[in-house]
This record gives sequence, structure tokens and C-alpha cells, in this order.
Amino acid sequence: MAYTKFVTDAVAVSGVCTLTLLNGDLAEYFVGDKVRVNGINNSFNGVHTLTAVDTTLLTVTFSKGSFTQTLNDIRGAEIDALPQWTDSALVLAWLGISPATANDTSFVDACVEASNEWCFRKRQEAGYKTDRVTFPPSGDVQLGATMYAATLYRERGTSGDSYGSYDGFGNQPMPVTLARIMQLLGCGRIQVA
Repeated sequence: MAYTKFVTDAVAVSGVCTLTLLNGDLAEYFVGDKVRVNGINNSFNGVHTLTAVDTTLLTVTFSKGSFTQTLNDIRGAEIDALPQWTDSALVLAWLGISPATANDTSFVDACVEASNEWCFRKRQEAGYKTDRVTFPPSGDVQLGATMYAATLYRERGTSGDSYGSYDGFGNQPMPVTLARIMQLLGCGRIQVA
């Protein structure tokens, strides 16, 4: 991920976890951002929502559980900002459905996470090096990320790049194509400066 920061200290008091970061630029971290923590322990590792960011102290804070602990040996621990270019509400609105079960809701969330990370990575590969992780660069990019998440959701239970079909003669053509999504992301053309 483009915005990986290394953790130098981790403390939890009454479930409020504070991480001190080695890298000094916290410009991409905001309250409400989702981050992935790796390399500390099961109490800290995972995806969390930031509740505080202190650029002076180089700390980020999130809440989890009700434990208290200090960790001394956290070599290699890191935190990544997760792309948040679309969300489950936008995907469900685009699909025009409501999730029927908790399993459906979880799968929509998984599709959103995969789409956000894939779209961010594709734009990075296409030369868009100034994209912010936490906000889509434009409405068309947000729509592309939403459409890709919806496409992943609709492919559930199929064996490939298509929607499920009851047609005995094969699959129906996809109404959303990967070429359209790449076009909305601005990818698949000469790199930009």
C-alpha cells in the first residue's frame, strides 16, 4: 500500500489503542479513516476506524475491546490507510437491492473492500501517484469503484467474469464491462505526469 507507516510504540488503556508512528507525514490519516494494523498481536492487528490523529505526537488512536497493555517488541509492525472510494450504501443503491441476510451484508462489505483496494492500485499503476487514499479523486472514479464492487457482488456463485444465468445456452452478456470501469478509473491509456 502506498501509505504504509511503521509503528514504534503501541499502548492500550481501557480499550483505547494508541500507536506511535515512525514516519512523520500523517497527511493521509484522518479521524474516521479505516486502517489495517499488522505485526503487533491479535489485540491490535486487524482493520480499525481511527478516532484521533495527532500530527504533533505522530500518533493515531482507535477503540477496541476493554483491554490494557503496553508492547515493547513490535519490530516490523505497520499500519496502512485503506482506500475508501466507495461504500456499501453506494453499492446497494447502484444494485437497487437490500441485503436479505447478514451473510449478504458481509459479502457486500467484502466486495467494497476488494474494489477500493483494486481501484486504488490500478490508478497507481496507471501513473496517478497523487490520489488520496481516503477520498475518491473524482465522481467518475467513485462510480467506477462502486460499479466494480457491484460487479463482484453479482458474480457471486459463478465461476468467472460473468453473472449467473438460468439460460441453458450459456451466460448472458454482462451489462457492465471491465473496460467501462477502467475508463471511469482513467486507466488503460498513456500514463499521466
